[in-house]
Amino acid sequence: MLRTLLHARTGAAVLGLVLLMPLPALCQDRVMGQLRFDAKGWTNKMAGVWVDHQYIGYVKELHGNRTVFLLPGKHSVQVREAGYRELTESLVISPGRIYKIGVDLQPKAGVHYSATPAVVETYVNPGRAAVFVDGMYAGHADEFDGGGDELLLQPGKHKIDITLPGYKAFKADVSLLPNQVFKFQVQLVPGSILRADANLLRKPADSKDK
Repeated sequence: MLRTLLHARTGAAVLGLVLLMPLPALCQDRVMGQLRFDAKGWTNKMAGVWVDHQYIGYVKELHGNRTVFLLPGKHSVQVREAGYRELTESLVISPGRIYKIGVDLQPKAGVHYSATPAVVETYVNPGRAAVFVDGMYAGHADEFDGGGDELLLQPGKHKIDITLPGYKAFKADVSLLPNQVFKFQVQLVPGSILRADANLLRKPADSKDK
């Protein structure tokens, strides 16, 4: 459950059948389909995106040199943000077509917030890495780099995972006190893209908070 997790805000790798890179030649040849997102509001733009159960980044960044190109065939897309219901789309991609997904995440009922939360700040390179708390997606690292953008957690013990395809996962067990400020400074080490962290590949069916 995401009952212990709260956000406070103000305001080129080949992944299976997904390409995140500028490929004008392929587009001109109409070999691949293109995926675009229509999202308004901070929450929707900061939500994490999975394609075929593989984390590829967050909505706002997936354009330009990180435009999502998909090989023809069936694909599943999940958009996730802590405290909101997951958006799931199933697509059949045809060559040369542009597919748009509207992102309008809805809050989940019954989310509990601590009156005296601990504050976690993540200073991570690359900042687009995904942050998981107790196995549940919390956001990407740049969301929680201080200045009013922190990750607020229920006091107590938590497992923190910071992961990105192509890098070795960072894992830590922390014990947080009420109102404590805990800072992570992490430089992810490049590793095999074929050994993605299990959290990045977690299927929606495994989620208990839907």
